[in-house]
Parts: sequence; C-alpha cells; structure tokens
Amino acid sequence: MRYFQTGDVKYAHCCHAEMLLAEKIDTSRESEINVARFKRDGSVTMAKPCMFCQRFLQVRGIKRVNYTNWNGGWEKLIL
Repeated sequence: MRYFQTGDVKYAHCCHAEMLLAEKIDTSRESEINVARFKRDGSVTMAKPCMFCQRFLQVRGIKRVNYTNWNGGWEKLIL
C-alpha cells in the first residue's frame, strides 16, 4: 500500500476487481457495488472481498457490497 501527499492510498500491482472498480467510479454517487466471480467453465463461485479490499472500499465510501457465494447465490456485506 502506498500513501501519497494528497491523501490518496493506492495498492501497487493491485489486481482485485473491487479496488480497480472503486478507483474508476464516482463513489460520491455510488455506495453499493456488485462483485461476481466466474470459473473457467462459466459457473459462479465465491467473490467475497478480502479484508484489504473491504477496508479499501470502506475508505472510498462504499457502504454495501453484494457478492456471489459458493453456491452462485448473492450475499450482502455491510461495511
């Protein structure tokens, strides 16, 4: 994690979709995101954000995350 003089926090070599999305959207307008993960065969699997992603999203102003669970259903995470 890198801290800049502007107060921004960036993750070097980040590849987690949640972090990339939070950097691209206007978080002053969006406070909920959906995260899904697909296997190579096209089936849906667990996409719960890791603890680092959860903290990053919280800092960026995201309050709710809908993510896919192991069974392909949706679950809610309140940050």
